[in-house]
Amino acid sequence: MQVEVMMLGGSARVELSPDVLSRAGVAPGDRLEVAVKRGQIVLTHAQPVVAVAPSSHLGEDPNQPLSAAELGLALGVDEEVVRQRESAGQLFSVVRSNQGPQARYPAFQAWPEISGRSLHAILEALKVKEHGGGAAYAFFVSRDDYLGYLTPVEILVGSVTCPRKLEPWAVEDLCLPGERRLEAVLKAAEGYVAALEGW
Repeated sequence: MQVEVMMLGGSARVELSPDVLSRAGVAPGDRLEVAVKRGQIVLTHAQPVVAVAPSSHLGEDPNQPLSAAELGLALGVDEEVVRQRESAGQLFSVVRSNQGPQARYPAFQAWPEISGRSLHAILEALKVKEHGGGAAYAFFVSRDDYLGYLTPVEILVGSVTCPRKLEPWAVEDLCLPGERRLEAVLKAAEGYVAALEGW
């Protein structure tokens, strides 16, 4: 096995036998970090990438566009209440040209981990009445570096919405208590609005 070490001003190659790697507990596919300390090359195991199972919403599309009636059914209210809550800034809709002129509501707004008080607080932080549903939608579904490259929906649910591998520190963010996850999303929302408003 050959390891290439990149350094300022050039690179060096180090050849390691499979026997040496085996005695060091290194298996094929392991990620190694290489450092040069006091003239010696030091190989250490990098933190492994962790696979995370999808949330209890497996098979559900958080972005599925719902009509006001469909969202109302999911929330246990009628269509008129959905429209009133949207007018009050407690829900939001998006109009997409490929779906006709009808406003559609992203399905995650009815998920129990997101709906209600949490959603209201985030929409208030996002100034949804001022910036509109499109800006709110973009915030919720975009991976955010402040949130460990997870989406706000994933942070609020406490899991990924589709199977993928994550760094261990991102998994730790998903395992935080619900209130701490909500605080993180609210802080990200503040940054998002600051960027929208050009500081």
